[in-house]
Amino acid sequence: MLEFTPQVCERLKQKRLELRISYCTLGHFLGVSWATVRKWELGKTAVCQHRYSQRVRKFLNGDYDEDFERSTTYQAPASSLRPISPAAVACIRKLASCYRLLSSRPDLQKELLTEASLAVSRVLRQLAGPWKPIFTFQEPSSRGVS
Repeated sequence: MLEFTPQVCERLKQKRLELRISYCTLGHFLGVSWATVRKWELGKTAVCQHRYSQRVRKFLNGDYDEDFERSTTYQAPASSLRPISPAAVACIRKLASCYRLLSSRPDLQKELLTEASLAVSRVLRQLAGPWKPIFTFQEPSSRGVS
């Protein structure tokens, strides 16, 4: 378990700012919400839950610095970023929360991801509209092969 002393809270904030990452980015990386990261930094939480403490310690020790530096090297131009609707954000958060709740049931996690993937595929097929393949793939026949 990790205790959030004033020094740990300040170190967490300084480390996040040093790496130029948002509450959201760090929260996503650690598996918590942005609000949780903010509470940690502000000292509103006394201790870190056991399942997060090792990752937070490694973050504070700089074990992930290179990963963050590599992932934030490229920044997409602001004009290419389109806002996501609040409904879409709520849906994504709901899916993520559900996935985390199912951590003790990998079978249900897999089913959730499969169903979500199928739903996305259905929508993409509708978006693409009717289409005809340029060629069709046929399995080679075993006749005539020696």
